[in-house]
Amino acid sequence: MTYDNYANSRRLGNPVTLYQFRGDESTEYHLENMIRSVAIGPGGTEFGYGTTAVIDGSGVSQNSLSNSIVGTDFRRALDQIMTFAPGLEHVALVVAWHGTDLRMGECKIKPKVEVGPTRITTPYAWRVGPVTRDTADVVSQVGGKPAFGGAPADRAVYEALVEIKARGLRATLHPIVLMDIGAGNTLPDPYSNNAATTGQPRYPWRGRITLSPAAGYTGSPDVTSDAQAQIDAFFGAVTPGHFGWDNTNKIVTYSGAADEWSYRRFILHMATIAANVPGGIDDFLIGSELVGVTTARRNGADGNFPSVAALVALAGYCDTIFSSGVRLSYGADWTEYHGYHAGSSVFFHLDPLWGDSRIGFVGINNFMPIADWRDGKHVDLYRGWRSTYDIQYLRSNIEGGEHYAWRYADDTARDAQARTAITDGAPGKPWVFRMKDIRSWWSEDHYNRPSGAEAGSPTDWIPESKPIVFTALGCPAIDKGANQPSAIPDAKQTGSVPPHYSTGERDAHIQRAVLEAWLTYWSAALNPESGEYSGRMIEMDSATIWAWDARPFPTFPKRADVWSDVVNWDTGVGINGRLQRPVEPIGSAEPYAYTDATREVVHNGVTYLPIPITMGGINSSGKLDKTLLEVRMPRDTPVTHEFRVYPPSQPVSLVIRTGHTTDPDDEFLVAWAGRVLGSRRDGDESIMECEPITSSLRRPGLRRNYQIGCPYVLYGPGCKAGKPAATVTVAVTTVDQTALTLTLPDGWEGSFTPEKFIGGMVEWDTDAGTREIRKIMRVEADVLTIGGFLRGLENGDSVSVVLGCNRQTTDCADLHNNIHNYGGFPSIPITNPLGAGTNNYY
Repeated sequence: MTYDNYANSRRLGNPVTLYQFRGDESTEYHLENMIRSVAIGPGGTEFGYGTTAVIDGSGVSQNSLSNSIVGTDFRRALDQIMTFAPGLEHVALVVAWHGTDLRMGECKIKPKVEVGPTRITTPYAWRVGPVTRDTADVVSQVGGKPAFGGAPADRAVYEALVEIKARGLRATLHPIVLMDIGAGNTLPDPYSNNAATTGQPRYPWRGRITLSPAAGYTGSPDVTSDAQAQIDAFFGAVTPGHFGWDNTNKIVTYSGAADEWSYRRFILHMATIAANVPGGIDDFLIGSELVGVTTARRNGADGNFPSVAALVALAGYCDTIFSSGVRLSYGADWTEYHGYHAGSSVFFHLDPLWGDSRIGFVGINNFMPIADWRDGKHVDLYRGWRSTYDIQYLRSNIEGGEHYAWRYADDTARDAQARTAITDGAPGKPWVFRMKDIRSWWSEDHYNRPSGAEAGSPTDWIPESKPIVFTALGCPAIDKGANQPSAIPDAKQTGSVPPHYSTGERDAHIQRAVLEAWLTYWSAALNPESGEYSGRMIEMDSATIWAWDARPFPTFPKRADVWSDVVNWDTGVGINGRLQRPVEPIGSAEPYAYTDATREVVHNGVTYLPIPITMGGINSSGKLDKTLLEVRMPRDTPVTHEFRVYPPSQPVSLVIRTGHTTDPDDEFLVAWAGRVLGSRRDGDESIMECEPITSSLRRPGLRRNYQIGCPYVLYGPGCKAGKPAATVTVAVTTVDQTALTLTLPDGWEGSFTPEKFIGGMVEWDTDAGTREIRKIMRVEADVLTIGGFLRGLENGDSVSVVLGCNRQTTDCADLHNNIHNYGGFPSIPITNPLGAGTNNYY
């Protein structure tokens, strides 16, 4: 109890305490504010997408498994994502049927159920076209539970699309195939010579569906006429005329062959549902990540890709089902969209599809690597990057790094970080071999190269003719996820491994950093306008974050008794439970302000609200910079929401004042100042962990040890070198935001040697009034490679280029004339007499 009278003021040990939390006002780089599009999964869920409550015979709701919820899970899931991502404009509904075999000629795409005829539901029964629960196959099990959810009922898919449109959102239907191939199967493995190995991998990726045997294995029909029969069996023979719509029961009708479970039947079935949604949907995908299918070849002409022709025909069939206004595309894997490489041959095999008039955009499922980070010392660390979470580091690898500037020849080279530059010899088109060079692929003519020789005429692709849409954009929440975002953990899947050099531990921060890097990189400055249509190269408002789950958080992943895939959430790609609830932005005009008094306190125009808030003891021993302060408050206090899943993107300061409202001077003295590092839960309370301001003050340099090299920060308080004398001012000739390079005019270095600027700085002022500073990583004649994004710098702008230093006596004396301030010990022996080992410069 705080007594509100002068007699019990701070002088007698009972002061009122005021806590004010404030941070940077900018919210530009908050992921929650950048999300415009999201995919809703999991794809397999019998009734989970429905908006009509479905009850089974035991009284259990089949699409409302969340606790304390009114309505269905799908509506709740939409409520959640629209709350956490207030700028949401578009939802892609992911709908799955189940594949039965990796062999194209034997693979059936079927709608399966989780439970057979024993499950009876009201007010309607599960049904997909003519298939009922009595006639459907049942999915395999993992640990006594279904390995996947069942195929969504037709009515549930229809209701979900209607609900999405009713909320004013754009809608895409994204059909996928889930491979229901369980443990202990005896299916011939196409990835073996003559397909003689028994047993296919457990629950493989759909991109592994292929010819049998697969290309490169003995007996493969690839590049032979025998391939056509397998391709035809996979795609099937049904046409739009075999499909109709029962609007009363919201079910697709079907009059084709009952035993044809082809890929075409699956897609035309989905298109029929989507075409009957009132007002229509916006986009429809005719497939997703069928890498092994689209690269199948036939008839001895290795540029002949019949599956691509089948997709073009499928697009034509879908076009007849839809009315005008629905855009069609295919969600290509990021390794697939740009072309197919076989030995010395290069084929832009999907170009007949991308160039078809019925395809509205180029779809890319984007899980491209944008880091090459390791524990300990490694190449990117030596080049000046300090963290895999650094947004500028990640952004620099979107049009750079692996699969753009260089590649690894094999795993041995990867371990050694022996990078091979991506080049193209005489043709001079290295972008042909750069999977990440979206810009060049989009803006250039494409020429096939059978046997390595460039064809005389281009493919069907017209440069800049269609926008690119990231039909999936994601990263798992796992250590070093940016190294290999496509390595999405799945406990039931054969060969599921974490990303390169990952510990396998959960890391939700890297997931967030990767998404923020992609969503901020393709700004107007870097995203070119098309000369063929009105719009930019990449349609960022449709960049679809993969994925939001229709099973609302925290019911999923808590309900391990219901779902077998809950184990995948911890390090998986889903973003449920990993977004902050939007509250008043930290650092806005009104800071978060609280007091332990019994009523509001107004000080300096700020109103402090009374809550049960306490702090730990403040250390005054002279070691304040080593002491963390803990502040406790109720978990539902608004400021704690900022830290519930992720800390804010900007620093959050805390100032603590003590005083009394009735003191004669009415003053509150600052008792503590610092910043909030994070928070943790303790029952119904949140504990804010804070460090004092002395911990984050600038230091004059590294701690001095017995060492040869100078430890001081160049031009810092310990160094005292004269920065003006070491600076040349020059106008930039060319700024290359992709390569992070500056080209300067001849003679820019003045009286200095150009190489001496390595390790120095480039500084410039932006139109926004900020001063930007970047480290110089490399100098090659008039070209400087800079360590970081060149924000606000344009051709012709003036920059200050500042000398570096090798931290030895040579540069200190000869380059900077500063030897009297040298911080090292140049005369010590190589062997350190105070300990084992040798002395280092740093």
